[in-house]
Amino acid sequence: MQNEKFLSRDAFIAVLKYYGIFEDQELYKIVCPFHGDLNPSMQINLNKSFFYCYGCGIHGSTFELVKAFEPTLNTFEVYRKVAEIVKGNTGPKNIAASAEPSFKSKASYREGIGLARDFYYNLPKTNWFKVDEDAFGIKMYMNKRGFKTSTLNKVQAKATYNKLYPIVFPMFDNGVFRGYVMRTDDPNVEGERKYMYNKGFKRRITLPGDYKYHTVILVEGFLDMLKAKQIGIKYVVAVLGWKLTGEQLEKLKKAGVKTIICALDNDDAGNKGYKYLKRVCSINKLKLHRLRYPKSMKDMGDVSEVTAERIVNQIHSFGGK
Repeated sequence: MQNEKFLSRDAFIAVLKYYGIFEDQELYKIVCPFHGDLNPSMQINLNKSFFYCYGCGIHGSTFELVKAFEPTLNTFEVYRKVAEIVKGNTGPKNIAASAEPSFKSKASYREGIGLARDFYYNLPKTNWFKVDEDAFGIKMYMNKRGFKTSTLNKVQAKATYNKLYPIVFPMFDNGVFRGYVMRTDDPNVEGERKYMYNKGFKRRITLPGDYKYHTVILVEGFLDMLKAKQIGIKYVVAVLGWKLTGEQLEKLKKAGVKTIICALDNDDAGNKGYKYLKRVCSINKLKLHRLRYPKSMKDMGDVSEVTAERIVNQIHSFGGK
């Protein structure tokens, strides 16, 4: 029996159909049947005959999928099972459908925060100055991206020991815990999904960071916000995208913000976000300034010790701090 047969697209599709998780799309996501998933975290790639769960990390091709569904089978039995499925000698098992009540339930926003709190606060505290071997790789990754070890401790980041998303950050919205975000250091995973948020997370109503001052700095990504804090910028929030939502805007206005400093990315999306802010701020009678990054910099995350003073001085000139 040749292993190549089990890497073919036809065999992979046959197995997906057998277990009731096939969709007629080259690339799609489903609720993972292997870890009590609440939102679609498993990606199915028909072109590559590959599955990958961003939640629990399970991945592989045809052989691994059958083994995951039926772990009691030995290697020979898995090969035989695949052969039977491909030949059509066994009817659909549709495990996904039979297990539907146990893993297709949705988490509400409040439930998601509760689950996030349980997950994050039950992880052991990480002292990033003295990490074990399993967490050393992600520490080096963050250091290489310009984040100091002291910053990781200060923002209460923790090691997850998840191979795909090995570091988790609590998200505090003006001091209130609103969930967590995990970051990958794997370039292959990064191409698909850089960040993993907690179940039930709602980006449109969340503003990680602080906005207790009349002037606030807006950045796109969570790590952009952390870098801003690292260089001494206190009142900065991440909109978690290029466009400020209506709900996020209302939170800023309610907090008494009068001036917005746009520090969105130095690219087409960031400029698009700035144009949107100009309309929004004009309507709401808010002052708006655009932070100008050096041409070589894409976003706040690229700020180095060399360029930090220039960025900080700009923000101070706009009334930010």
